[in-house]
Amino acid sequence: MTRLQARPRRITALGVLVGLAMTVLGSYAVAHAAGGATFADGAHLFASRGRADIQRAARDANMRVLVLTTAHDFSSRVAWHRYVRSQSTDRGGITVGLLPARRDVYVLVGPDAGLSPAQASHGIARGRPSFGTGHFTAGVIRMIQYYQSIGAASPRG
Repeated sequence: MTRLQARPRRITALGVLVGLAMTVLGSYAVAHAAGGATFADGAHLFASRGRADIQRAARDANMRVLVLTTAHDFSSRVAWHRYVRSQSTDRGGITVGLLPARRDVYVLVGPDAGLSPAQASHGIARGRPSFGTGHFTAGVIRMIQYYQSIGAASPRG
C-alpha cells in the first residue's frame, strides 16, 4: 500500500503562490468589472498616491482604464504603438500608453468604450500640458475627466 506524505514546505509555498495569484487576478477582475484603473507601470512613473487618485477618477467615471508605461525606448513610434496595441485587450476599456523617454502619449479606445479616435486624441491634447511638465498623474486624470464629460463609460462586464 502506497502512503501519501505531505511535505509542509511544498504545501506552504504552493498555498502562498495560489493565494497571491488569486489576489492579483481578483483585483484585476474587480477593476475591469466596475470601472477602475489597472497599472502596468514598467517606467515607475506613479507613486501609490498617484495610482489611488487615478483609480478613484476611473471608478468615479465608470471607466475601465489600463495605464501602461515602459522604460524601454522603442526604435520607432510605430513600434511603440504596436506594443501598446498588443497590451490592450479590453473592448470596453481605454488603454493609456505613456512613454517617458520620448514624452509620447498614445491612447487606444476599445470599440465598446463609447469614444471615437478623434475624441481620444482630444483627451490627449487636454492632458498634454501636464504630461509635458512630468505630472503624469494629473495628465491621466484630466484625460479621464474629459472622457467622462463627453459621455464615455465602460459597459458592465
